[in-house]
Parts: sequence; structure tokens; C-alpha cells
Amino acid sequence: MIIWACALILPVFGHHRKVADFQLQQKNVCFGAKDSKFGSFTIKKKGIITTVKLVHRSGKISCYGGSGGLSNFGCNQNRIETLITGDNNQIMFPEKVGGRGEYVLPGYTDNSHEIVLDNPNNNAYVSIGQHLRIWYGEDYKKRGEGDNQGRSCVDVYVIIRPVQFKIQKEKVCFGAKDSSYGTFKLRQSGTLTDLKLVYKSGYVSCRSGKNHWGCGDRDISLLLTGTDDRVIFPKNVVSYKLPTYNANSEELVINNPNYNPVVKAGQELRLWHGEDLKNHWEGDNHGTTCADVYAAIRPTQFKLQESRVCFGAKGSSYGRFKIKSNGILRSLKLQHKSGQVKCSRNNKYLSNFGCGGENIEVLITTIHDKVVLPGTLKGTHYRYQLPGKTSKSKSIVLNNPIDELKVKAGDEFRVWYGEDRYNRGENDNGGESCVDVFADIYTEYIPRCQGEDNDCCTADKPCLKGEGDCDSDKHCAGNLKCGTNNCPWGDKDDCCM
Repeated sequence: MIIWACALILPVFGHHRKVADFQLQQKNVCFGAKDSKFGSFTIKKKGIITTVKLVHRSGKISCYGGSGGLSNFGCNQNRIETLITGDNNQIMFPEKVGGRGEYVLPGYTDNSHEIVLDNPNNNAYVSIGQHLRIWYGEDYKKRGEGDNQGRSCVDVYVIIRPVQFKIQKEKVCFGAKDSSYGTFKLRQSGTLTDLKLVYKSGYVSCRSGKNHWGCGDRDISLLLTGTDDRVIFPKNVVSYKLPTYNANSEELVINNPNYNPVVKAGQELRLWHGEDLKNHWEGDNHGTTCADVYAAIRPTQFKLQESRVCFGAKGSSYGRFKIKSNGILRSLKLQHKSGQVKCSRNNKYLSNFGCGGENIEVLITTIHDKVVLPGTLKGTHYRYQLPGKTSKSKSIVLNNPIDELKVKAGDEFRVWYGEDRYNRGENDNGGESCVDVFADIYTEYIPRCQGEDNDCCTADKPCLKGEGDCDSDKHCAGNLKCGTNNCPWGDKDDCCM
């Protein structure tokens, strides 16, 4: 815990990215230290925004008078106070801030030339032309800003994950109480990354007033679950806020940056009002909302990496496997073959992947024992849950949508039992579990232009097959033609063909 002027400064776990991953959105965006002097920038590409990089250009900013506190992004002593919000002023980046909008960012200081921000628990959908804001923390919080001074100017870069939605079912209706969830079946198999709901009719209410998705003006209470009623998107809560939406938005995009489930065509999922699912304060609820349901489902191909990899529950008895191809490791599947592990002498705790019950304790690490999967864990935590899975499931899939893991053939990884990895409570553990290891490794070409309207496909920079939006044949390379409403992501965009 770091204390500064009686304020809690929260650590934010940032990630370093290669420059090539970022795309410039706007140059020389300036923000001040008080009086609602936020800076505004415009998004140039639609998709899921995962990371923001701010590169300092000019100016200084401070949380008190004089020259001592002047810095690029904060207020001296490594205290950073630069925030990204939606146009509704809901914080997007970083994940958590203190009471004055302050935080610490490992690897950066308030005077760094650049800072990189992400939010492992909330990745928002953005569209071309959408405006986002840069705030100084005390100005945003309206706390202690009276003696603030200065202005800082930055270039804004972002990482936006492309997303393609396809209709799953029209007019799915869910109510606000009495287990009146809505159901739909998926039309594709693969990895479910995002869900989009387009409002059609009706309302829900949890107290007074009516809205499309939740409770009040901002609180959203829409949850996606499997048939076991365990939450898939966005997280296991009754209600939440989204930076680019409110409870009356005409559409809603939700996801879970920590985990993307593998799904099958025909699989049934449910839409719930949060208070109805949790049986919290639903007595005075009423109403029903109907929406068209779209899903982004990424094709998934699991290929065997190694058969019969065995790991024990104590004594550093991890298993080993090697990757067979180059690319980006998107997901790893462990298929149980034989044996079981337990965290107690009692055999009732025997299971394939944990210690009985819903908690799973299998970790994937590098040869240096750094945990890379799953992506939800921090510090020395080793227990977690996966929607639709338990410690006795026949298979589990692990992934980390936030941090893409680049691998090459021959890279070695380890399979650990959690208590064994951290030497915690392992003395009475026992057993050995063996699995086949499969990997979904992405090696395909990613289109350069995926719907951008502003000079992405041009005569000077013509697009390849499957890229768009193009306006004429001269915007396409070689003998390719510009199609009509033929882009796979929809939106009536035209792609080269």
C-alpha cells in the first residue's frame, strides 16, 4: 500500500506492447488540471478497445501550485493522474483509481515520455467517430483541484481488437423477476468473444422508472449465462457500469476480457436480469425487455501438442509439453486421460483438475515458472472457476484475451497443480493427473483494413482481398474489384474481391 498525502494510490498492472500493435488515433490532444478541462479524441476504427498509449508532446501539469509538482501525467512522486473515459465520463482506463483519481503504474512514472494503460476487467466496444476523453484525476473527481495548474498534450494510440457479429436469434425476451430469463441457441461453433444486443421493445425496472437493460440511468443488469446459470459475460455481479453505454442505450456489447468460452452450434445460452438471477431485491421488479442477439464467435482449431502430460499435487511434480508451431497462442485445452489429484488425505477431494467442487487449480507456466494461463490470476492466487466447468470436468480450456502469447515451435511450458507451484498447503496433497494438451495457435493473416472509412483503402495504399471499406476498384490491389455490401463484418461495407 502506497500512501500519498493521505490518499490511497492504487497500483495498476500495465503491459508493455510493441509499437506495431498500436494505431494512432489523434495527435496533440491537450487536457488541463482543473475546471473540467478534459481533452477529447476521436476513434478511427471500430472494435473492442483493449489498450491505450499516451505519448507526451508538450506541456506540464500539477496538483498544486509552484513548479515542484509539474509533470507529464501526474503529480510528482510517481503519482499518475491521467484517466481515459467515455463521453459519459465513465472510467475506461486504468482499471482502478484512488479518491483523487491517482494510481501507480509499474514501469512508468508521472514524468515518463509515454504511459500504457489497460483494463483487464472491462474492454468496451467503440465505433468509428466515437469521442473519448482524457482527464486529469483531481479534475475528474472534483477533489483538491483549486490549486492545480498546467496543461499537458499527448498523441493518442490504441489497440482495438476487430470484432465481427452475426445474428443468433431475433427478439429474445427476458424479465426482471421470477426466473424469467430469455433463451437462444448459438448458430456457430468456436470461441465466443463478445455478445451484442440490439433493443427491440419493452422495458425492465428494479424500483421506479423504466429502461432497456438495468436499474436506473447507468446501472446495467444484463447477464449472459449457460444453462447451469453460471455467468459467462460480463462478470458475476448483480449490476455494473459500462463506459460507452447506459441502461437505455439502443444496443449493448458485453464480454469478459479474462475468459472466452469455447462454444458449439446449437448450444443454449440465457439472458438474465441480474437481480432475477441472484434473487436480490426482485420483489418490486417488473417488465420485460426484448432484443435481437448477435455474437462474435472466432473459429477455433485445437491441435494436439503433446499426449499424456502428467502432473502431481506436491513436490514440484509439474508436467512438461512443447509447442509444435509458430503463432499466437489463443487457447489451450487440457483433455483428461487418467489419474486424479487431491488437496487433502481424504479421497473425497480427488478430481481431474483441482480439489473437488467448482474450483480449478491447474496453472500453465513458462520454464521459469511464470504463470501465463489462466489470465485471471494475480499474485500467488491459484484457484479459479470457469463457466460450465468444475474440477471433475473431462476437459478445460484456458485463455487470456488481454495478453496475446506469441509462441514458436519448440517452446516449452509447464503444467502445475496450484498448491504445488506456490508451496502452499501441499504436505497432505496426493495423486497424479494426466492430460492430452491441445492448442489453438493463430497464424492467419489479419486484414489491415476492417471497416475504416478514412483513407485506409486508397489508390496509394490499395487493399487486398477481404479488406475494406473500399469506394472504387482503384482502391483494390492488382485486378481485384471493389464489391458491394460484401464485407464479412457487415455494416454494408464494401470489400475488395
